[in-house]
Amino acid sequence: MQTKEQHKLKFLGVSIVNVQLEVFNQSEDEQNVDLYVDAKLFPREVGSKSFRIWMKVEMKVQDFWEIKIAGFGDFEFGENTDEENQKHLINVNAPAIIFPYFRSFISTLTANCGGTVPVSIIPPHFFSGELESLVISEEESAE
Repeated sequence: MQTKEQHKLKFLGVSIVNVQLEVFNQSEDEQNVDLYVDAKLFPREVGSKSFRIWMKVEMKVQDFWEIKIAGFGDFEFGENTDEENQKHLINVNAPAIIFPYFRSFISTLTANCGGTVPVSIIPPHFFSGELESLVISEEESAE
């Protein structure tokens, strides 16, 4: 099977920029894991072909452990990608492309913790609806 070149969206990569792991207690019992996934559109210039998606994934077992990971994925539109396609690519495709990198990172991190936390395999996550834009305050943008 031959794969055609993707002309509408170019994936430039993922950068994990913040990782937090806190272990409060260890337990060998099966635990309920709370999972939170958030994706936001990084502010972009009007008419720009490039954009960035900010993603944060948090997993925790109350009173036992907590993992927080944040980062972003960079993308670029193809030459003739119309506005309607751009919206769909930003809101659905881009988060779906970068989420597996976060899943893999968490699985590898937990597998390498030597039993401190259970090895965690996050289920797939489906994205729909319009992404909220990330708001950057003037103090943050001046840094």
